[in-house]
Amino acid sequence: MVTDKRKSLGRTGEDRACEFLEHKGYKILERNFRLQLGEVDIIAEKDDMIFFIEVKTRHEGDGVEFYSNKQRNRLMKVSEAYLAKKNIDKQAVVSLLSVKGDPAGEFIIELVHEIYDG
Repeated sequence: MVTDKRKSLGRTGEDRACEFLEHKGYKILERNFRLQLGEVDIIAEKDDMIFFIEVKTRHEGDGVEFYSNKQRNRLMKVSEAYLAKKNIDKQAVVSLLSVKGDPAGEFIIELVHEIYDG
């Protein structure tokens, strides 16, 4: 069960992640995009590529340890379905973005790695 405090932390982390991405030149296309297959936290575009980004916000740790193969595979399937649904023919990149610390105060944001390039 997700508590209100945890939801708030996640929402604030996603807000900070969007600010970070926009500062790096990404254009945010969608937030919390849902299909029956699952959800993508952020869909962004940069350099003629579409990025499907999972955001993990934690007080400690880098987020990678909380990201399973099952979540990775779901994100890849959602990204493929999104591209087909929107009839987009661009290179897709699935990435993990880690927000560490307290996003309302001191925090570190890092695009941890590209998980899939399809």
